[in-house]
Amino acid sequence: MSRSSPDVVIVPDVFQWLCGSSGFAPSEISRKIGVSERVVKSWCDGAQRPVLPLSKVEQLSEMFKRPLAAFLLSEPPEEPGLPKDFRRHPDSGTGYSKELLLVIRKARRIQEIHHELTDNLSIPSKIPLKIRTLKEDPEDVARQERERSGIQIHGDSVGITPVKAFEIWREWLESRNISVLKIKMPVDDARGFSLTDGEPFVIVVNSADADRARLFTLFHEYAHILLNMPVVCNQGENDLAEYAGVERWCNHFAGAFLAPQEEIEENPVIRQALASGNYLRAAGSIRQRFLISKEAGLMRLLTLKKISSAQFIQGRDQLRAEYALREAEKKKKELTGEEEEGGFGGISLDRKCVAEKGAGYVALVMENVRKGHISNSDALDYLDVKLRHLEKFQESMGP
Repeated sequence: MSRSSPDVVIVPDVFQWLCGSSGFAPSEISRKIGVSERVVKSWCDGAQRPVLPLSKVEQLSEMFKRPLAAFLLSEPPEEPGLPKDFRRHPDSGTGYSKELLLVIRKARRIQEIHHELTDNLSIPSKIPLKIRTLKEDPEDVARQERERSGIQIHGDSVGITPVKAFEIWREWLESRNISVLKIKMPVDDARGFSLTDGEPFVIVVNSADADRARLFTLFHEYAHILLNMPVVCNQGENDLAEYAGVERWCNHFAGAFLAPQEEIEENPVIRQALASGNYLRAAGSIRQRFLISKEAGLMRLLTLKKISSAQFIQGRDQLRAEYALREAEKKKKELTGEEEEGGFGGISLDRKCVAEKGAGYVALVMENVRKGHISNSDALDYLDVKLRHLEKFQESMGP
């Protein structure tokens, strides 16, 4: 004789928190567990106490990506607020999709683990940053930051690709106690975001984005950190008007950091292209040498007053039309879905872990294992890998 699943009584405030932080609509939850949408809505509004069989709570646990224990809490936990949303949304509400909410939660968890592991090893957590303001010239700030890094890399150097450059700059930011994560989210939803309400500070870039776009986003978000304005943004024309000045500053900083003014003006190929009026060719040369996109190269030329606004708009529209055609061709050919260089398609779980969380984070976890601060089981959880991958990391560290 089969036994029915025991009922679980969930505190209304806890369910309201679980529902709200998941991003799922009552209609989606209703379809998942087979309860009327009206009843689910009353749960999500905190108006009614949910009583559900354990089997359905397990379904919700999987859906919300929350442990079962979360449904048994007596009250919602205190959590940091969401980063400010700089994007334009046609609908009311937070504008965060369930996919983006999950990525933010994941980033915060890694931030908390990183802080704990750093404390275990008595590593200083001070972040050596000089906070900037919008009154400062982003061109000057970028020059100072670039000089502070002491790093000089270019696309015409042997072996330097946008992916390799990203890892070099990622290592530099990690040395400044800024964790850089590369996590997949809908490209139309967010290019990246930053978190500064805990240590280490965190930059998240979209692994589904193009490799050159990720590199630009890395320094766009670094600019937000320098301004102490952690946000979610897309760096496009759909940014909210009230934040347009901030986004322009951050875009200017990222362009100036990656493509310094002096190097553009001294480059003979770029100068010749501009002299002949071929500004798209000049943008292409910027793309090749400085590893940013051609459109970002055009924006750099506009910022430096090498081209007019009309020329920029004409060139941008042409580039976007060409891109749309390429994307349409890709869809026609029904590609297998492998990601652009720097993505995670088809790579092993251990390599994905390093690409997503950073070599610095992985090394920090493994050092905590080696010194007995955490168990192998903890490490598997923190890295989200299997035991065989953990053994690979241990072998790479040596005795």
